[in-house]
Amino acid sequence: MDLEVNAEHPIDEAQIVFLADKLVAGDRLVDLETRFDAKLAPYGSNPAAARIARRR
Repeated sequence: MDLEVNAEHPIDEAQIVFLADKLVAGDRLVDLETRFDAKLAPYGSNPAAARIARRR
């Protein structure tokens, strides 16, 4: 669920797939803002949970 990137090493295939997965919702391409707005929506009434979700 988390992606760790090291600026001194190129990204690998697993990281590319991870990032590509974040740009798809169902069968549609979406931008990251749209993707994460939808993920944060359930936490709108819980600021602590939203903060943790944003950090992830």
